[in-house]
Amino acid sequence: MKRLNQLALLCIALFFSQLAVGQSYDLQQLLKSGSLTVIDRKVTPLNDGGKKAVSFSDKSDAGGYALIKGLEFSEGTIEVDIKGKDVQGKNFVGVAFHAVPEDGKETAADIVYFRPFNFKSGEQIRRSHSVQYVSPPRWDWSELREKYTGKYENEIPSPPDPNGWFHARIEVKGKEITVYVDDAKEPCLKVTKLNDRTTGSVGIWVGYATNGDFANLTVTKSK
Repeated sequence: MKRLNQLALLCIALFFSQLAVGQSYDLQQLLKSGSLTVIDRKVTPLNDGGKKAVSFSDKSDAGGYALIKGLEFSEGTIEVDIKGKDVQGKNFVGVAFHAVPEDGKETAADIVYFRPFNFKSGEQIRRSHSVQYVSPPRWDWSELREKYTGKYENEIPSPPDPNGWFHARIEVKGKEITVYVDDAKEPCLKVTKLNDRTTGSVGIWVGYATNGDFANLTVTKSK
């Protein structure tokens, strides 16, 4: 009996040792310590609504990244608080992962991003473009929309305030990507990756003409 109890305790210990544990990141501290790789933008600290956030500068001709140096991510969950703006066609805010920056070349990455200006639009077609998956440089939103209409973007059933903070959770398991907003039990987007990368950098992202804000980044690795 004693031997069985010891085996049971060992199994329990092994089980809990393998549970994924999330790592929370203070984006302001990462910025201050030089632990972010910032691409095509300027990033500055921002305190807003009690959140210790960072804010991207605007730029009209390119997307921008802030990737955590030294953090390799394969599978798991990425969570972050995001604040955009209700400005038609000029606000694209999200998360990048499996990113591979190369000097002189466009960064290859998987990106899940949001268009806050579409969240509560009176037009159904615009609401259906609220959350988007892309895989640059091969697959951008325009080509995906043309060739796979409605497959890689969707509306958010209970949309947040387009001008306020909202919480995004992106789950990555193999080639499956699942996206949740705030405390929703059902995903607003579920897609299959469009590339064969299995690992890379992780961080935050904005599109052209965008100066979004981000706080409370947590990365939970499952392997």
